[in-house]
Amino acid sequence: MELQKNIKDNAEDLRGIVNEMSTWEKEMKRKENSLLENENADTCDDLPPVRTKLRKEEKNLNNEKIIKSESTIPTNDYSYREKSLVEKDLGNEFVKQGKWTDAILHYNAAIDFYSEDPTFFCNRAQCYLQTKQWAEAVTDCNRAIELDCSYVKAHYRKGLALKELNNITEARRSLLKALDLEPANQNIKNDLLLLNELLGDQISNSNTNDFESNLSDHQKREKSLYEKERGNSCVAKKEWTDAIHHYTEAINCFSKDATFYCNRALCFLQVEKFKEAETDCTTALQLDPEYVKAYHRRGLALKELNQLKEALENFQKALDLDPKNACINKDFMKLEKRMNETNLLKGNQFVQKKDWKSAIECYTEACKLYPDDVSFNLNRALCFLKTKEPKKTLLDCTLVLERDPENVKAYFRRAEAHETLQNYSKAHDDFLSAFRLDSSDQTIQNRLTRLEKKMGILPPEPVRSEVQNVVENEPLSKAAPPTRLTGEKFLKLGGSFVQPLKKLPHQVSTKPLTTVRIANKNEDPLKSAFEEISVADFNKNSSTEEKNVENVKYLGSSNSENEESENVNVSELPVPKTSMQFTSAWDKLNSPESQFLYLKRIRGEDLPQIFKEALESYIFSEILETLSTEFVKYDEPVYHYLLGLSRVKRIKALLLFASEEDNANIKTLLSHAKKLNETSENELNELKKFYYC
Repeated sequence: MELQKNIKDNAEDLRGIVNEMSTWEKEMKRKENSLLENENADTCDDLPPVRTKLRKEEKNLNNEKIIKSESTIPTNDYSYREKSLVEKDLGNEFVKQGKWTDAILHYNAAIDFYSEDPTFFCNRAQCYLQTKQWAEAVTDCNRAIELDCSYVKAHYRKGLALKELNNITEARRSLLKALDLEPANQNIKNDLLLLNELLGDQISNSNTNDFESNLSDHQKREKSLYEKERGNSCVAKKEWTDAIHHYTEAINCFSKDATFYCNRALCFLQVEKFKEAETDCTTALQLDPEYVKAYHRRGLALKELNQLKEALENFQKALDLDPKNACINKDFMKLEKRMNETNLLKGNQFVQKKDWKSAIECYTEACKLYPDDVSFNLNRALCFLKTKEPKKTLLDCTLVLERDPENVKAYFRRAEAHETLQNYSKAHDDFLSAFRLDSSDQTIQNRLTRLEKKMGILPPEPVRSEVQNVVENEPLSKAAPPTRLTGEKFLKLGGSFVQPLKKLPHQVSTKPLTTVRIANKNEDPLKSAFEEISVADFNKNSSTEEKNVENVKYLGSSNSENEESENVNVSELPVPKTSMQFTSAWDKLNSPESQFLYLKRIRGEDLPQIFKEALESYIFSEILETLSTEFVKYDEPVYHYLLGLSRVKRIKALLLFASEEDNANIKTLLSHAKKLNETSENELNELKKFYYC
């Protein structure tokens, strides 16, 4: 099977070779017949040689017959297509040497061998342009376009030839077609610009001298390109002054080429003539508004002229046109960093000097340049506070918080602005938000406490009792904050210690303890303590300890304890993370106002994590009571608290044994949440189903 396949492949290859040879033979016969029919011997010199094994007779300058040797490349070694490519390569070599006539001969031979390649015609058209054979150039370009309608060089060279034939309209059409196919080609743009000017001159001044002036412009154009190449050579050698001279000569010959100005701008940058560089780049951009290098180099010049804002704008425009340019990106980032540091440094210096208006101007400029950097808005907000413009402070701080919801300074400064505008409720909310984010900041604590006193939320300062002053042995005016009567101080007043019970966990009674009785505020703490508990039983042996434990009643809160709880500063209490911390802090709060402030410090979403499985029924009831009274009173949102409580693990059991008062409070809170439109109707209905199921 493999042998048969190989035989079949070889047969197909052989058939292809035979077909090529047959085609080539027919072509050669046609050429020979053409030679025989042509009676003019001079024209034979221009035709390609006939590739046969016969030798061809030619005459030398002395009219002596000479015999031309056979071709160095045997005809049976390659196909006619390969012969045409060889002739094309020979023509290209002569083009590089500037030998246009010899190049034409070889392109003629290539076309004779294979006439379906558009590059042969387009290359020959270039030679015709150089030898000023404009009509022949147009003919070759047309033939190339017929073979390949998207051949850019063919359209371009046709336009140049038509321009020289003074057919400006058709020339412009060809150049526009070439530009459509290759929009980034700068040479096409420059020639089209010149052609538009020529077309305008013809419309305004139609005379017979246009053709001669056009030829003169073409010669100037050629000279300008020559000077440009010389300038490029000097740039490669870093001979900047000579390069400037050559680019200036090119501009004098032809002033409509943007590359001349942009290249000279590069040289001006190197010799530190930044103003001249900026001027040249501006001229280049007037000629070509999408010239990336001109934007980049003008940005470099403006940066050195310390016009940083304008330089950054030019870098940005260059990046818009060429986003992947690594060099422009690098310069842009360096300048941005420099401007960032400069603006921030200047603004901070003005703040230190308390020159608030100058600082505002500096930060405003920075905000325009760097809209994503909120630090400038935050600093400007401080300056607006100092200049007594609280409304502008609110705008800046709100913008900062939209992008950075945990910015402590933004909350604090917005709270100050609200307080200045006497929006105490909003100011209190912002101070609380700042405190939640940074509870260790003493300034925030002090401002929050001061505001709460101003709002009348904190209870009045407690009056110290005589017992406390006796215990401390200090005058009343210098007494320390109220403390519990413990240790030696308690013994001084005739008390005795209750020894703790040391039992293993399985030995402790599981029966509930007796309800605690709270002592009245005016009641003697020592008398209340000794009436409530007898310490004699604690001296008995361990066999009777469990019985004593069951009969023990807890000591109620003393007068000093009540005074301590009234004196608690809510802002100093830490935000709880466990149920123990919450209960400990909650028990110290006696007034609904302090409980309201404490609950506001806690997010409703955090309640399940705080309580887990340790939510007591009385704590649950008191939370509901505080929400339904204080939160409703101040129109504060309650939905998230209800939602958080519904996710506590023991909440089902608590709801099962909830009192009528608790249910009434829940109903009030749900109505309040609906009134404030805190959530959607569906979510609120789901919450109702949970609490009333």
